[in-house]
Formats: sequence, C-alpha cells, structure tokens
Amino acid sequence: MNVRTFIVVDRDFGSRNKLVRNLSHKGYVIPLDRMDELGDQWPEDAWVFVGDEGGQVLATAEVLGKAMQSYPLVAYGKSPIMSRVLELINGPCIGYVQWPVDGAEFWRTFEALERRIPMHSEAAQVAARARRMLAMLTDREREIAHGISHGLSTKEMAGPLGISPRTIEVHRGNILAKLDAKNMADLVRLVVEAEIPSTD
Repeated sequence: MNVRTFIVVDRDFGSRNKLVRNLSHKGYVIPLDRMDELGDQWPEDAWVFVGDEGGQVLATAEVLGKAMQSYPLVAYGKSPIMSRVLELINGPCIGYVQWPVDGAEFWRTFEALERRIPMHSEAAQVAARARRMLAMLTDREREIAHGISHGLSTKEMAGPLGISPRTIEVHRGNILAKLDAKNMADLVRLVVEAEIPSTD
C-alpha cells in the first residue's frame, strides 16, 4: 500500500501544527504557509488541506491551477457555515472538514472523501484541475463563462445580468486571458470538464 502524502497550507501555525500531527499518523505531511513555497517540488500524489481563513483557499487553488496539479483540495475551519461550505465544494474544493475536532471523527470524514474521490480517477483529476482554473475568475466572470458554455449570445447574457453587451465582451477577454484559453472552444471545454462527475 502506498503511503499517503498530505500538504497542509495554513498561516495559522497552531492550527496547522495540530492538523499536521493528526495527519502524520497515516502518512507523510508537508506543512506550508503558502502553496507556492513548494516551488517545483511537487509530490506525485497528495491531498491538500487548506485553512479557510484570509483568502488562503482561493490562493492555494490558483497556485494548483497554474501548476496544472489535480490534487484533491479540502478546506477546513473551526465552525464552518453551511453557505461557505457549499460555495467551496461547488468551487475549487472536493470537501470541507471541521478542524479541530476529535481525531476519530476527522478520519471518518476523510475516509468518506477518499472513497468518493479516488486519487487515480482520471475524471476526478480533470474535473479538479478545471474547477481550480475556474476558481481564478470573479463571480461575474464565472456567470459569463457558464453562459457562454450554454450557447448564450452576448445580448442574451447582458439583459439578465443587467450589464451592457460591451461589458460582456470585456469580461470575455479577461476570462480568456486569466485561463490562458486560446478561444471560446477552450473555455467551453474547461467549463464542461469542471462539471464531470468525479466518481466512477
């Protein structure tokens, strides 16, 4: 059986250290203040846990997206609010765990995630990478990207969003630049990939 690798990203040293100690019972752990501290030393496979404070989740997702890494990303926090949990699991994360919490409870939650997201599932990796790329967009840019992927014209999107067609065009240019997409077909592919079910 392969030893699991965990990466814990959190600027809160105390919270990070407690989680590192818990994870070290079941694998090798890399503690980081920021995801970019890894440089180009990427493990072959890893689970990434990131503290849900001060924009750390999106910053971590952005680094993973730019590096084309498809590690499962799991956010954690002391008292998660349901709306925030849903926002993150519908965005760059595959799960959210409460931490600190009883160690046995933590591992039950993790094992449920592990069963749902097989590490070597190609669909899971493709979807994770696409979701992280889309997480780099603003909420408005994501709305427009989804509209484009559903075949809506600039005028069809402008009305319901309450903005001008010219503003839609500006957003489209920004979306393509942020995602390093060559054309609209690349953008549509990315949105479709982000919605690929990650279970077999």
